[in-house]
Amino acid sequence: MKVIDREEVARQRRHPSPRSIESFAFDPPENHRQTQLSDHIDECERCQQRVEQLRSERDGFLTDRPAAPFIAALSRGTASEPSRRFRWLALAAAVLLAVGTGVYLGIPRTPDPSSVVQFKGGKHINFTIFVGRDGAPARPRREAEPLYPGDVIRFGVAGAQSGYLYIANLDGENRFTRYYPADKPASAPVLKSERQILEGSIVLDEYLGPELIIIFWSKQPLDDATVRRAVTRAFDRAGGELERVEVAGIDAVVIVKRIRKVARR
Repeated sequence: MKVIDREEVARQRRHPSPRSIESFAFDPPENHRQTQLSDHIDECERCQQRVEQLRSERDGFLTDRPAAPFIAALSRGTASEPSRRFRWLALAAAVLLAVGTGVYLGIPRTPDPSSVVQFKGGKHINFTIFVGRDGAPARPRREAEPLYPGDVIRFGVAGAQSGYLYIANLDGENRFTRYYPADKPASAPVLKSERQILEGSIVLDEYLGPELIIIFWSKQPLDDATVRRAVTRAFDRAGGELERVEVAGIDAVVIVKRIRKVARR
């Protein structure tokens, strides 16, 4: 006669949901440290095997589809709704690519009001700056948080409005740098979506002091020359004082994020 281990039966009934197991497998470790979910998986051989299986599938997925091109394809959207497994593997690919550059991909559901563009009809676009430091998974930058040379930054966007996006940097010496898109001298199309991470990351240089990250959202593409001209004129009108720079005279919605880079102690 088969002996029933009642304690084991009870434990089986308490297994986390498949979605929770997938989240544990792909999220940064600190998201689940000292939680009921992590306690269960530490003691449950079956769930440990499932986590390892998911991670193995992720690794195989990335081998077949190199991360950077695949994330670029994801950002362009697809014609059909992918399966749940495919979405989770896609998310894992995004997380792995991000961790490789020091960035954790996740746009806050409660946006920073200063990062939101509001359109007529209630539609909005939310921009998030992520910062990664010393190889740690990145997080959304806090308002007024200083940055350091060597920090890795990346951008997330969410909203119900498609358009064209251009992100520029301006430092106190009037040096202009295009942050996004990195591969062409014009704004790039961005589809409306709940959350997406822009391709590419920036390693901050050794320049110390105030800087601007200027985000241009337009209905039509903007070229490098148009954006540079608008930024240069704004700098001149402000008398070279970054705190007073306000970009105008360009057919785009503009957000100016003021950052400060300081030396490490």
